[in-house]
Amino acid sequence: DMDVAEIAAWKDFPEEMQNRLQARWVEVRGNDTTLVKLHRIGCLKSELGLGSVTFVRYIIELCRENWSDRKMIIHDVLGIAWSTTMSIDDELDDYVPRSINPVSAEVRQHKTGM
Repeated sequence: DMDVAEIAAWKDFPEEMQNRLQARWVEVRGNDTTLVKLHRIGCLKSELGLGSVTFVRYIIELCRENWSDRKMIIHDVLGIAWSTTMSIDDELDDYVPRSINPVSAEVRQHKTGM
């Protein structure tokens, strides 16, 4: 899995993720706290009227060159997890229950690099 914020260009997001980002934007764009958070992000500090932006694609593209700013938009403003994969084909199967995972039982461990 990779952090969804690592994707710089809107066209490179899978369609499902584009839809998820846009749906979250529609939910949060009018909130005062959303606008405060947006104006704390470096690439958006001088932008006016962000609350009236219809498509989140525009905001993502404004921060295309700055991974940490995209990360703040996607994770902090939109509340999208770092990975939304549904596939568990590569889940580590070492017969150890998830409940002992030091991070959380919901966090899957992968067999990448094996």
